[in-house]
Amino acid sequence: MENRKIKKFITFLMLFVMVTVTLSPVIATNSTEPQWMQLGHDNQNTGQSPYQGPQNNTTKWNYTPPDVNSGRMSDPVVGADGTVYITTGFEDDKVKIYALNPNGTERWNYTAYEEGWAGSISDLSIGLDGTVYSKVVFAKEYMEQFTRIYALNPDKTLKWIFNLTDGNIGGLPSNYICSPIMDKNGTLYFSNEFTEEEEDNVFGNIYALSSNGTVKWNFTLPGVICGISPLAIGSDGTIYVTSICEVEEGYKTTLYAIKDAKNKVFVKWMYTISQGELQHRSNTAPLIAKDGTIYQATNIFNSTENKEYAFIYAFNPSGNLKWIYKLNETEDTWINDISDYALALGPDNTIYFNTIIKNESLEFGKLFALKDLGTIVDTLWNFSTSNAERFSSVIVGGDGKIYIGKFIDDTIDPIKFYALNPDGSVKWIYKIASRFNEVLIEFSSASISSDGTLYIKNHQKSANQMISSMLYAIKGPQADLYVNTGVNNKNPKIGDIIKITFKIGNKGPDEAYNTIFKYVIPKGLKYLNAIVDMGTVSYDSTTRTITWNLGNVSVGDPYLYLYLQVLKAGTYKIQPSVSTLTYDPKLSSSISTIIINAQPKSGSTGSKTVGMQNTGLPLGMLVLAILMVLGLSVKIKKK
Repeated sequence: MENRKIKKFITFLMLFVMVTVTLSPVIATNSTEPQWMQLGHDNQNTGQSPYQGPQNNTTKWNYTPPDVNSGRMSDPVVGADGTVYITTGFEDDKVKIYALNPNGTERWNYTAYEEGWAGSISDLSIGLDGTVYSKVVFAKEYMEQFTRIYALNPDKTLKWIFNLTDGNIGGLPSNYICSPIMDKNGTLYFSNEFTEEEEDNVFGNIYALSSNGTVKWNFTLPGVICGISPLAIGSDGTIYVTSICEVEEGYKTTLYAIKDAKNKVFVKWMYTISQGELQHRSNTAPLIAKDGTIYQATNIFNSTENKEYAFIYAFNPSGNLKWIYKLNETEDTWINDISDYALALGPDNTIYFNTIIKNESLEFGKLFALKDLGTIVDTLWNFSTSNAERFSSVIVGGDGKIYIGKFIDDTIDPIKFYALNPDGSVKWIYKIASRFNEVLIEFSSASISSDGTLYIKNHQKSANQMISSMLYAIKGPQADLYVNTGVNNKNPKIGDIIKITFKIGNKGPDEAYNTIFKYVIPKGLKYLNAIVDMGTVSYDSTTRTITWNLGNVSVGDPYLYLYLQVLKAGTYKIQPSVSTLTYDPKLSSSISTIIINAQPKSGSTGSKTVGMQNTGLPLGMLVLAILMVLGLSVKIKKK
């Protein structure tokens, strides 16, 4: 009977251990999310990466598609594992989708082709599950076209194909370069234009596809249009899109907020942004900030002054207008028409506005940095170059550096790609020489991967219309941080004061940007003081968390000295955490830990230990000790 009870108790203990281990907390990471999901980085179109980009212009590698006349290349996107995806359009009108390894070698390619039809490339997007989406427009001749969405698994296998059959599309859609975007629930959205066969009127549609490629719904914007923008999605799932309609007075630009509520689609609100004659039209994408503010750029022509202006409108999520910003340049100013993404957002919420200035002799690009002050806008700085350069889309690194390329017609001069500091000064310039004698050269939007690599594409077009495209990888920074932990007394008694020393080192080769050290003090230990020889340190008594903000850590050894008082006997595991924006593949395995065994006071009859979740005491050791005692007890009973 006694033995049976003991066996039951042992079984209970084992089950308890299994359940406890199963319920142990798991540290969640974003390693499964794409590193650069789409053109504009995310479905808010911020153009902002959480990762720090290159600090110099060192080439890591470059990739040229195997065909000599490779055609135009899409902007690169980057999967969760660092795979780089691009598409190219070829001379034989086939579109190819390429998957490249992070070292620049080809992993696979997939041909998107329809017999008798010419395919036009579209930019790619990547779903949260790693699915690669490509929107391709196939055409025979003007007014005879259709759109197709390809969904590929990361291993190249075809997941599904969706053919858009809502009538013929009038010419190449103005947004044919735009990638489909996905919400957090896995629904795929894209905008498209179609033409009525009899009336020759153009309409704008928004499509929602489920993860298996079936249509959830499609929504036609009100009225006849002549242009539709790429989409943006707010944190609450609201879809934002802009259309341009031709009216008697000229053109009308309207921003729509559309809600997908359990497959019932309706317009939450709409706002007519501008109306009147326009010399220049741009279907630039809306941009959404973290606080939900929607920014929309547009052009307005002043007939009295015979001049065109570039504007930004800012809206609250409810549709109320916050402010209007007008660029008061002396020359005609309009939104950059090279890309549908004229706006980007920095990590400090600086707005970057990509424009074109036109005077009597030339056109040139000018980038403006603006600050949203709530009801007004402050112009921080602007950037332009001495020669007639128009810029590509802007992207921003996690450290606030801005990356932008240029577009030049008919030149044999090297083309430049710029990295700017947050204050607008030039950090570095990357130059690419002409591969032909007479060319049209352009950069387009770039992307940044988690290891800091900057991927940029380049087209060059020869006098005989041969197009050569190449993908360049610019090397990102890399640090090698480590944490050494020491304590002056590993076996203190209750009431003793212990001094824990944390030494953070960086083996380089680059400094570790925005490095933050955190340590949660277990219950049973009391915070007394913390001293650092670099950066700032603070203590949050609510969360019992020490935060040491080191800023940028160069190659060196900063220290933190932490003074604690032992309140309870027990075993304490001292294990801090460190984060940095700089790529560091070894960081998680380079943080040392120590164990402190706090003893009761001399003469004390017992001790109190800290809860298991705070001590880090191995459960296996505890269970083994209990089982040994029980085993000994069984032996004694047998005797």
